[in-house]
Amino acid sequence: MKKYDMLRRAASDLNCIDFFLDNAVNDEVYMDLAAYHLQQSIEKIIKYLLSINGVEFEWTHNINILLNQLDEINYPYPDWVFTYAPLLTEYESKSRYDDDIIGTKRVIETLSKQAKDWHDEIQKQQQKQQQKDSKNPEYHCGHNPQ
Repeated sequence: MKKYDMLRRAASDLNCIDFFLDNAVNDEVYMDLAAYHLQQSIEKIIKYLLSINGVEFEWTHNINILLNQLDEINYPYPDWVFTYAPLLTEYESKSRYDDDIIGTKRVIETLSKQAKDWHDEIQKQQQKQQQKDSKNPEYHCGHNPQ
C-alpha cells in the first residue's frame, strides 16, 4: 500500500464511524464496528506518519508499538492517542470477536472527533508539502540543486 493511500484509507475509516454511530440504536454490532474503524483509522494515520519519515513500520495492530516507533524518531503526536492506545488496541480485536460491547458511544464519538482533527491537520501539512515540492520541479526530476 502506498503511503498516501494509508492516509486516504484512514479518512474512509473515519467516515465509516459516523455511519455506524448514526445507526447504532441499541445495536452492539454497529457500535463494535465503529470501535473497530476508530482503531483502524488511528493505526493507519500512525503508519502513514512513519512511512513519510522513512520508517518501516511494524505490521501490528498494537497502537503502543506504533507509538514507540514515532517516539524513536521524536515525532510528536496528540496526548490523547497515548492515553487511549490500550483501549484503541483492544478495539481492533475485541470489537470483532467478543460478544460484549467494549466501547461506549460517547467515548467513540469523542475519540472519533479527535482523530478527524488529527487527520485533517496531517492532511493540511501534506498538501503544503506537495505545493512546496511542486514549486521546485528540478527536485522531482531527480536533480538536487546545490
